[in-house]
Amino acid sequence: MENAEFFDLSADEGRALVRQQAQLISDTWRPLGVSLGLTPEELREYSSAFIHPEIEVAQRITVTLDISLEPTLSDDTGKCMS
Repeated sequence: MENAEFFDLSADEGRALVRQQAQLISDTWRPLGVSLGLTPEELREYSSAFIHPEIEVAQRITVTLDISLEPTLSDDTGKCMS
């Protein structure tokens, strides 16, 4: 995610986008091919473009959430804000 900043994304946003796009491609390439009339043989020929180790790695990318577990108190009420 070292290039995320070039797209005005944080590293976590970049990881989330990669994971989402990998899942979208994985879930839709075959049904889209069928809807376009590709034969089973043609789908097999194209499968290596969509089913490969890199897509599996992209689908496993996790996002590190920066969440504070400490409650935030309001200035004047003393009520917990988070």
